[in-house]
Order: sequence, then structure tokens, then C-alpha cells
Amino acid sequence: MRLPAVPSGVRNQYDRAHSFVTSNPIYRAYMSFLSHDGTIYAAAITYFALLSLIPFVIFLVAVISFFIRDPDLQLRITNSIIAYLPADANLDKPIASAVESVANIQSTVLAIPAIIGAAWTASGFFGALRRSLNRAFDVAVRPSMVHARLKDLASVLGLSLLLLSSTILTITVGILRTRAFGRFDLLYSDRLWSIFFAALPVALSFLTFLLIFRWVPQHGLGLRDIWIGALFSAIGLEFLTRVFAWFVAVVADNDGVYGALGGLISFLGLIYFAAMIVILAAEVTRELAIRRAVDSADHVPDPHAPGSE
Repeated sequence: MRLPAVPSGVRNQYDRAHSFVTSNPIYRAYMSFLSHDGTIYAAAITYFALLSLIPFVIFLVAVISFFIRDPDLQLRITNSIIAYLPADANLDKPIASAVESVANIQSTVLAIPAIIGAAWTASGFFGALRRSLNRAFDVAVRPSMVHARLKDLASVLGLSLLLLSSTILTITVGILRTRAFGRFDLLYSDRLWSIFFAALPVALSFLTFLLIFRWVPQHGLGLRDIWIGALFSAIGLEFLTRVFAWFVAVVADNDGVYGALGGLISFLGLIYFAAMIVILAAEVTRELAIRRAVDSADHVPDPHAPGSE
């Protein structure tokens, strides 16, 4: 049985639609995400995130103790950092006991190796993140093992200082808000503060991803190329946390299915999808950079063309 011939007009419309879809940067980024084993790298990031979480918090508290001497302020900042973790992950108690065990070490000679060991273990997360981003940006050059490990350790320190600064900023803004309510009673002031506090995490997340995309992978792209990926990651992560919180609270019953491990399963799922968003954002950044480079090359005048002199 012969199939009826497809009209030329329908075929042309199909070819135009197919060309439009396949040339779209989002589609090309998604196909690159699949070909670069993005889901596998997201799983590796999730594993190292779980393995590095408690050592990273220990190292972060050590950094706080080095820069801030006030015990009350140290405790307040530490509690604020632990509050970033999902409440149903049930990780606050083991993290608090691990931090307390390191803080109770009286000898500086014994405390330094513990802090260095925590930083070394926490750097495994950045190692997995660096490999996944290098794959997403199609980086062919591989650094030496020493250079890569030093860069991962520097990333741990940089992220610790960034989280410390953002936490202090959030606490300071909260104090200013309380004092402003006491002195001024402006119209819509409560709504404006609510909008500001809603936008602040997205802005800090954007700054964090901007530094990660610029520092962690070994590409030659500038801020002009990577800002869109950082914005994509920040907005996507904010949307993911809100949807995931609603899903866990309303739809999922992880506690009933997994028991005491329900919170941990939810936490791992959140990290896994967040890692996929970051890797996909890197793929989108690469595709947009390629398109911008092609467009720039198409607009470069030919020096041998007539009238170019």
C-alpha cells in the first residue's frame, strides 16, 4: 500500500519548523546536556554534596570563629547558616554535634588538622562540580591534579566567605528593618520590605553562580557571556525550592514511605534537580556564547571586499 504524497507546502512548513526547533539554543543545550551525561554528573554532584556537607559546615564555622570573636554572634551566624538546610532533612542535629565536637578541641595543634581535613573532604563537591561544568562548556584541557585540588580548596574558602558575608548582610538588613519600623511608619513599607527580602536570596544566588561559572570551569568566557547562565540558575533554583517545598508538604509522603530517612531522601532529590538546573544553565550559556560568536563573525566586514578600503 502506497502512502499518499505529502504536499510540498506542508513539507516546507515542516522543514521550517524543524529547522527553527533544532537551531534554538534551549533545544541545542538540552541535547548537549543529554550527550554530555548531565544526569550522571548531577548524581555525582549529589553524592559529593552529601559527603561534603558536614565537613563544609565545620570548616565554615571555623572560618566564622577566626573572623568573628563574639560568641553570641558566632552562634547566631551558625544557626542562620544551618537554617539554609531543608527543615525536613533532619541534618541539623548531626551537623550541630559535629561542629560542637570540633569546637571542644582545646589544642590548636589538634584543631588545625581537623579543619584542614574538613576542607579537603568538602572540596570533593567542587571537584565534581568542576568536572561537570568543564564537560558542559566542552573544555578539552585538563589541569594537573595538584592545580585542580588547590582550585577546589580555594573554592571552598571562597564559598565560605561568600556565605558568611551574605549571612551577615541578611542579619544586618533584618536589624535595619526592625529599627526602621520603630522610627518610621511609611505607607506600604511592610510590602516593600517583603519584596526586598524575597529578592535578596535571588540576588545573592545570582552573585554566587556568577562567581562559580567564572571561576570553577576552565573556559575563556567573560561576564558578558556567563551572566545569563547565572541568572538562569538563580531563578531556576528559587523556583525549584518553592515547588519542591510544596511537593513535599502536599503531595509526597516520604516520611510514611522511608520513615526516618524521608527527610534525607527529600534533601538528596532537591540537590539532584538543582545540580541538573546548574548543568543545563551551563549548556545554555555555551550555546548562547557560540551563537554570539557566530553572529559577531558574520558582521565582521571583509577587508578584501570592494569598497572596504
